[in-house]
Amino acid sequence: MENKITKSVYPGIDIGKFFCAFLILFYHYFSEHGSLPGLLEEALSLYAVAVALFMVISGFLLYNKLEGIYNREERWSIVKKQVLRIYRIYLLWSIPYLLFTILRWDWNSISAGFVLWKIQGWVFQSTFYTIWFMPMLAIGTLLTFWLTEKLPNAAVNVLAEALLIRKISGGHTGIDLTIMMIPTVFCILGFLISIRLPDGKYARWMRNMSILIFMSQRLFLTVLPQCFPVVFFFVFMNKYIGATAIILVTVLFSSLVIQISKKKAFFKNYINPIV
Repeated sequence: MENKITKSVYPGIDIGKFFCAFLILFYHYFSEHGSLPGLLEEALSLYAVAVALFMVISGFLLYNKLEGIYNREERWSIVKKQVLRIYRIYLLWSIPYLLFTILRWDWNSISAGFVLWKIQGWVFQSTFYTIWFMPMLAIGTLLTFWLTEKLPNAAVNVLAEALLIRKISGGHTGIDLTIMMIPTVFCILGFLISIRLPDGKYARWMRNMSILIFMSQRLFLTVLPQCFPVVFFFVFMNKYIGATAIILVTVLFSSLVIQISKKKAFFKNYINPIV
C-alpha cells in the first residue's frame, strides 16, 4: 500500500494541491499588501475551500492506506505514525516562526501565566497563525480515527472533521459556509480522483512543492519583511511587483529544499507529510 501513496495513483490530487497552494499564497499576500480589482478579488475568497481541500486530501490518502487492513492495532499503528510525523514536521518548520514570535514579546511585562498560555497555543494550535493547519490536522486525524472506529460507514467524517476542526480552531468562516463547503469539497475531491493522467515525476514534484509553498510562505510574507523592513519596503511599493517577487522566492526556496532532500535523507520526512 505504501507504493500506492508514493507513486501517486491520483495525479489529479497533486495538481489540485499545487494550484491550491498558490491560491492560498495569493490570498495571504493581497490581503496584506493591497487587494485585487473586481472578480479577481472575489476569486481569492476561494482560499478557504483550498485550505479545507488540503485537509480532506490528507484524510483521503490516510484512509485509502487503511482500506483493507482489518486489524485494529495495525490501523492504529499507521494513524499514530502519521500523527507523530505531522507533529515532527510542525516542530521543525516552527523553529523560525517560534524564534520570530518570542523575539517580538514585550519582555518587560512577561508573566509565567503568559508563557504557559503561549505554550498551550503552540501545542494545540500554532506557533504562528499561518500554520495552525498542522496541529489541527493531527488532532482531526485522531478524532476521525475514533469516529470511524465507533461508527459504521463513517467515511464522510474525513471531510466533516476537517471543516469542523477548521471552525473550532478559530477560522473566519461562518457555520453556514462551513456546512456548504462539505459538498463543495467532496465534489472537488471526487473530480480530482477521477482525473486519469500518466504517472510521472511532475506529480511528485507538485506534491512536494504544494506543502513546501504552504509551509514556507510566511517566511517571505512576514518574518523576513519585519527583519529587513527597508529592503522589503521597496519590494512591496508596487503590489504586483511584490507579488511576483514573493512567488519567485517562495518557489525557488521550495525547489532548493527539494534538491537538498534528495541528497540528505533526513529531510525527506519533512517535506511530504502526505498532506
